[in-house]
Amino acid sequence: MRGRRAEVALGDGGRNATDLRWNVTVSGDDRPSASVPYPKFRPKYVFAADVGAVRAGAWEDFVVSIDLQYTPTGRVRVWKDGHLSLNRSSVATAYN
Repeated sequence: MRGRRAEVALGDGGRNATDLRWNVTVSGDDRPSASVPYPKFRPKYVFAADVGAVRAGAWEDFVVSIDLQYTPTGRVRVWKDGHLSLNRSSVATAYN
């Protein structure tokens, strides 16, 4: 299972639709893909973070930088509207 995984998504943080938040999720796995066949596959490493509130009625600009590593030695950085919102190291961001 070659590839990479980073996702920017909307979520309500368990509250309600009027309090939408931006969430970033990165995942990775150092196991060979043949050892954990689909559809039972679940990533070995998953990291998720809230990167701020949604501004209704306005464009929002995201820049995502990822150091692809399938062991927890990678890095993910996210800028939202020109400000660094997430700077996390020691995360897995790719699949073996």
